[in-house]
Amino acid sequence: MKHEDYPCLFQKSDTASIKQQSYYLIASKTEFTFVLLSAILGGLIICGNIKASVACLILTAIALFIAFIIRIVIQLNRWDRKWFDTRAIAESAKTATWRYVMAVDPYQVSDSDKQADKKFVNDLNEIFKMRPEAHLATASSLASVDKQITERMKEIRKLSVNDRKTIYVKQRVQAQKNWYKAKAKFNGDRDLLWFFRIIICEALGVCVAVGLIFLPGAFLNPIGVMTTLTAVFCAWVQIKKHRELSQSYALAEQELSSTESLAEHVHTETDLMEYVVNSENAISREHTMWCAKRI
Repeated sequence: MKHEDYPCLFQKSDTASIKQQSYYLIASKTEFTFVLLSAILGGLIICGNIKASVACLILTAIALFIAFIIRIVIQLNRWDRKWFDTRAIAESAKTATWRYVMAVDPYQVSDSDKQADKKFVNDLNEIFKMRPEAHLATASSLASVDKQITERMKEIRKLSVNDRKTIYVKQRVQAQKNWYKAKAKFNGDRDLLWFFRIIICEALGVCVAVGLIFLPGAFLNPIGVMTTLTAVFCAWVQIKKHRELSQSYALAEQELSSTESLAEHVHTETDLMEYVVNSENAISREHTMWCAKRI
């Protein structure tokens, strides 16, 4: 299953989610930059030069005002909420798609094509309706197809149990497991990196504070800069949530590894249904936890 083989709802929601995440993170970085800039300008002490000191204060006020405006823009646009909602739609649509192509509950192989198709399309409509804030974001996104049921989806659904199982294990379970594994390592490394950055900033702040005791006439007081930088780093860590993501991805990867090892026992439609349902529940659990931690 390639990206273009999924329903147009998934494609649009996936694209919209990436865009909304990008807008939110770029805006947050810009806000933090101006907050840090204001701390640097506010820490400047121009001895004997009133005009220069006033200029620094004016620039400090401008930088803080820009940061203030960016925060309002972020709040009004709600890019973070649109990011979460469009991602939730995309993942829910993806889960429904795999249930459909594997012909498992609630789109069993015993159902006629018309019944299964109708159930699937209705479920996608319900998934979309549950996230009203994402409607505008998905409206501006494009998909390679305008269909909710692609030809590739129909082809896979008509295959034998063994062929469907092979596709599911390789393209869903293994692919998702490898993605979780890579993301768990990536977020674990980033969590450690940001931990050391925060520790270094705090240590430097202590050193600067001690140094200013012996240099009371310094033209720059960097204590405010160091504390602001530490606060910015901590705020960024809260946005990215590297530690929580690393833990949840590692748990999901372990669950799918266990699920994958049971694939050899799948021989009938009933076996396949149980296998797919358990796998999709594991994937849905991880995403539900991700959404809950983002609220």
